[in-house]
Amino acid sequence: MIIFLKKLDNVKEKPSFPRLTEVVLQRTFDREEGNRILKEGGLPIIINDSKYGYHLNYETINKAKGLLTALKYFDLKASEIIAIGDSEIDVPMFSTCGYSVAMGNSSEYVKKNANFSVNAKMGNGFLEAIQHIVDRFFKGEG
Repeated sequence: MIIFLKKLDNVKEKPSFPRLTEVVLQRTFDREEGNRILKEGGLPIIINDSKYGYHLNYETINKAKGLLTALKYFDLKASEIIAIGDSEIDVPMFSTCGYSVAMGNSSEYVKKNANFSVNAKMGNGFLEAIQHIVDRFFKGEG
C-alpha cells in the first residue's frame, strides 16, 4: 500500500463507518492510474468507484461473494434474491442474483448490467424500484 501512496498525489481516506473488507478513499485521484500502480506493484487489490468514494478491495472480494456467504446462513439461493443498486460495485451482485434493478442515478454501465432500470434517483429511485418489484413479482397475489 505504501507504493500506492508514494506514486499518487492527493490520496486521502474518506471518513466512513468502520469497514471490514475495504478501505474507502476520496475521489481525488485518477482511479485508472491507481489500478495500474497496484497491478504493477503485484498487489491483488482493485479500486472500484461507487461515486461515494473509491473502494480498495482484494480482487476476490465483492458484493456477490458477500451475498453468497450470507445466503448460506438463510438457506436461500441467489436466484431467489432481488438486488437494487446504483454503482459499479453492485454489478457482481447483479450478475449473481435472480433479478436486479439499477437506480436512475446509475451509470450506463450499471444500467446495462441490470435487468431493469428506474428513472428516479436516490430515495425516490428506491421507492420506484420497490414498486416495480411489487408490480412484477407480487401483483395479483394475496
